[in-house]
Amino acid sequence: MKSPLTILTIILVVIILIFAVSFLFPSYNEIKIGVILSFTGDLASYGSPLYDAASLAVNDINNAGGVLGAKVVLVPIDDTSTPEGAKEAMKKMKDQNIQIVIGPLGSGMALSALEVAKQYNILMISPSATSPTLTKADDKNLFFRTVASDALQGKAMAKLATDKGFKSASTLVIDNAYGTGIEEVFTQEFTKLGGKVISNVRYSSDSSDFTKEIDEISKGNPDVIVLVGYPESGAKILKTAYEKGVLNKFYWIFSEGLAVPELANSVGKDSSGRFIVAGMGGTQPDPRAIGPSYNDFATQYKSVYKRDPIVFAGNIYDAVVVAALATQKAGRYDGAAIAKAIPSVTNPPGDKVTDIATALGAIKAGKKINYEGASSDLTFDENGDVYGEYCEWTIGEDGNIKLGSSIKIT
Repeated sequence: MKSPLTILTIILVVIILIFAVSFLFPSYNEIKIGVILSFTGDLASYGSPLYDAASLAVNDINNAGGVLGAKVVLVPIDDTSTPEGAKEAMKKMKDQNIQIVIGPLGSGMALSALEVAKQYNILMISPSATSPTLTKADDKNLFFRTVASDALQGKAMAKLATDKGFKSASTLVIDNAYGTGIEEVFTQEFTKLGGKVISNVRYSSDSSDFTKEIDEISKGNPDVIVLVGYPESGAKILKTAYEKGVLNKFYWIFSEGLAVPELANSVGKDSSGRFIVAGMGGTQPDPRAIGPSYNDFATQYKSVYKRDPIVFAGNIYDAVVVAALATQKAGRYDGAAIAKAIPSVTNPPGDKVTDIATALGAIKAGKKINYEGASSDLTFDENGDVYGEYCEWTIGEDGNIKLGSSIKIT
């Protein structure tokens, strides 16, 4: 007969083993992925279409068996297109113990949300925050993005302006990390290519009257005006420029933040019934420089939502998939652990995989994979950045966005 002490020891060992197993092999009812997007405000044109792409990724993941034996669910919160809204949204994610957040869209919002995320070790993956400032941000290795830095877009804009023979330029940019980041790179690159930047003008998206900015940007008669902004405030600027006769006086190059079909309707039509901004355009990440799975993604998106995916749709789809694969690799729902696992499921070496079910199966089998997505091959550098390619875009006579030539950046 065993003594009471022996029985107690056995019970304690069993309890310790149970706790150890539950720690090493935790089980979950569901895996929550937070999504901070702009459903209202200046970037509202992007919110719903991009959330649809994120939902498509979740459906594909769950159809492949989910993650860590659990169903993946999205938790969306509106950031109102403001840094303050993004920070509050991230606090709400923290209060729900959410370890993974996709978004926000804008760079200023991402920097603001990151202040909270790094305090609580929450992984952030943005599909569209492009400011070069984010490359060197103090992020505790918790911030990734599936879109290229605007260090490349600034170069693309300078190259486009130079290729068109322009010798002088002025910039009109939204006064946040997104706008000032492109302003800085464009100014450096355009000057390096032999051009002269006459003025750098910044504006607040909260303003309702842009007369002062339009007057200032037209001084010195630049060959080209570079406009960096978002659809809502951008449309107001273009309306003001049209009413003052400045829009047609100068050549304009827009950033990708304005590359939405709603822009033409928001600016309006002239007396002949033609869209005021028809024929105008700018630069954006080239969706034709696709990842291996883009065509499958685009076909599925159009089949489900009866419309083509917009810019950054492939990027947010990839962001959700990368987060899911890294969670499976990490073996637990923990932001820091998942962030650490991302390069091991996306970067070479490893078996190249584009199918989610195959990728999850390989990870479960202990294999090293190199997942390649819809937006790119998803090779992240030490800063959590990926490389990208850019192209021209224009607004067609019907108001829709038309893609043009690729822009070679050196």
